[in-house]
Amino acid sequence: MFSGTVLAQDIAVPIYLQAPLLIKVVSFDRNVAQLNAAKYKIGIIYQGRNRNSKNIKDELEEFGRNTSVSVGGKKIEFVFYDVDKTDLSELLAANRVNAVYVTPLRAYDIGYIVEITRANKILSMSGVEDYVEKGVSVGIGLSSDKPIILINAEGYKNEGVNFSSQLLKLCKIVE
Repeated sequence: MFSGTVLAQDIAVPIYLQAPLLIKVVSFDRNVAQLNAAKYKIGIIYQGRNRNSKNIKDELEEFGRNTSVSVGGKKIEFVFYDVDKTDLSELLAANRVNAVYVTPLRAYDIGYIVEITRANKILSMSGVEDYVEKGVSVGIGLSSDKPIILINAEGYKNEGVNFSSQLLKLCKIVE
């Protein structure tokens, strides 16, 4: 069902372009308006010992500090999880994370993350195109040197996300 461990991947689209796109994607989830919280929490999953992963985490942290963004009237808050130091399943549930962004990970089972997000109804996102094929719901890829939004149809449905048809018309659907 899910793929196993994968080698570290690179992102094709820089974070300064990805982050606003992903926030826009989240705004198309009809469930966001129904959340009973003042904040929308996005967990950033990274590996502190993996330079590429940590650099992307740092860029997202800077984006969060320097940009006041919200979705559905809820301020977005980033929380950070080093998968080499934490039990991801317990932390995501305890912190009531609404979504996760998976940075490039080295020798890590993406299927494990997908299992957690589906079981806890947490939207999963990444800038690694291959992760969408492995079950992550939303990705940002590159086509003809332009960013494209990739949607894993099975993934987002199993995570309980309710994307509007307007978004789905604009995306490349991955089965």
